[in-house]
Amino acid sequence: MVEKAKYKTLKLDKGSELLLMGIFLMILGTISDFIQFIVSINLPILRYCIFLGSFFYLSKGIIYSLGYNKFNLQLKIIVFSFLVCIIISLIRSIPKIFEGENNFVLFKKLISEDLVLLVLPFLILIKPNLYFYKRLIYYCYRMSFTGFIVIPFVFVLFKLKPAYGTEFLTKLFISSGSIILLTAIYHPWRKIFLILSASAFSLVILLLFARRNMIVYATAVLFLSLFNYFFTSYLDRSKKKYSIILLLIISCFIGTIFFIFKDNFALTLERFNSGFDSRESIISEFSDDFNSHPLDWIFGRGLNGDFKTIALATNLERGTRTGIENGYLNNILIAGWLYLGLLITISIHAIYLGFFKSRNLLSKAFAAIILIYFIDMIGFGIPELNIKYLIIWIGIGACLSQKMRSYSDATIKRIVGLK
Repeated sequence: MVEKAKYKTLKLDKGSELLLMGIFLMILGTISDFIQFIVSINLPILRYCIFLGSFFYLSKGIIYSLGYNKFNLQLKIIVFSFLVCIIISLIRSIPKIFEGENNFVLFKKLISEDLVLLVLPFLILIKPNLYFYKRLIYYCYRMSFTGFIVIPFVFVLFKLKPAYGTEFLTKLFISSGSIILLTAIYHPWRKIFLILSASAFSLVILLLFARRNMIVYATAVLFLSLFNYFFTSYLDRSKKKYSIILLLIISCFIGTIFFIFKDNFALTLERFNSGFDSRESIISEFSDDFNSHPLDWIFGRGLNGDFKTIALATNLERGTRTGIENGYLNNILIAGWLYLGLLITISIHAIYLGFFKSRNLLSKAFAAIILIYFIDMIGFGIPELNIKYLIIWIGIGACLSQKMRSYSDATIKRIVGLK
């Protein structure tokens, strides 16, 4: 009876509506960037307006949805220290943005994607709202469904280079369905089958073009989805039996494709066998440069931090590069071990609570998303404007909420499940 009463009082409040508008604009901005890329046009005013609008709605939504009372005192200190690190990183970057080299480029970057990326971690402060999660999962379903249709069309029509297009489109569209696979018990079989088909399709494409990072990500999602599914007590054995049959069919499909076109997968096998050889030199240069400035290991070099490199310099005159294709090192570059250490502390606590101190599969799904993020950061896993990255911060906030973890699967399925 208590849970039914809680269910009746839930609604999509103003803060959630603002957040959803911010998320919609963020996705729209990323898609418009990609469209402009493939048709070779540039509409800077449009992208600035879209991303500034996303930042405005996300910021206002977070303020309206603040739920910091869900943290105990120790966790409040850690969370707010973490968020202060983000603000300090931005403040330290301001002189470079307005006075340094390429300041105009840095300013344009700040008023577009950078502002949105900076505000996303503050999503861990929002109060849990099942109707907000319902709408977010619906967004994820539509994105994944759209990607299943759009990706082949885009490649054929625009003759897109697979090395860029495959990974970008998979992250933007198909990976949005990860949360649906991880919460499969809440959704109709026909929709789960569609998301599984989209995931299998994208995995085959990723294997063909040797996109290692997304292959690892997709495999981790499938593995943890199965783990969550088969170890939940919510389903009876007969439903699990049918799921095993479906899994075998999909596995046979992927195995058959791999066997028939095994020569086409040679590049993938070669790249996995090479490990991190292709990035060894730039990681070494990053370490050498930071070792010459030891304090930078602790505090980082700010939002637009760079390091000396010969291998892949983005500024040829100075011989420096902004950003590095490793999530852990990228976090250190921007805000140092202080930021990364706090992020790891918050995330481990959230994963523990989500997996072991919750009554529902949605909390476990969010915990799995956070865990996959730390796997993802080994190969790439840098901040990007897509649902794949955004949902990590929403997931941390959800796992840290005792109220969220207390809901039963029956209640969440009734509210959050796709129809």
